[in-house]
This record gives sequence, C-alpha cells and structure tokens, in this order.
Amino acid sequence: MGEWGWILGTKNKNISSNQLKDKLQKIEFKNVKTNWINNEAMQLITSFGKEFFNSKDSIEVNKVHNPVLYKYYLNGNWDLY
Repeated sequence: MGEWGWILGTKNKNISSNQLKDKLQKIEFKNVKTNWINNEAMQLITSFGKEFFNSKDSIEVNKVHNPVLYKYYLNGNWDLY
C-alpha cells in the first residue's frame, strides 16, 4: 500500500527522521525468519521520490469514521500511487 500502508517510529526522542531512515536501511536480516523483508526491501520502503508531498497540500490521517483515503481515491488523487 505504499506510503499509506505503514508508520515508523522510535522511542528515542533525540533521533531525526533522517537518522532513523539511515539506521533502518542498514539493518541486517541474516537471522530473521521472514518471507519478504530483506535489506533491499527496507531500502525501497524507506525511500520516496524527491518532493513526493506537495507542501501546499494537507494530507489527512485515514480513520474509520473519516475514510479520507477512499475520498482521495474518489477525487482522482489515487493516480499518484
């Protein structure tokens, strides 16, 4: 689900989003039993295109009682994804 499908966070208040991204991209998955995640996948899911989000736009959080993702789809904004 691309950018809509996951959220990353940390309890470390002293780490920037760029530092977190760098740490995630360097994770080794040698001893992790998984069907799909590996270093290549982590590189891809933590990388977005340059200027992906337009700072003029406000992207709302998708919620059960306010399904903005569906509204974006109906309005034709889905072609970005």
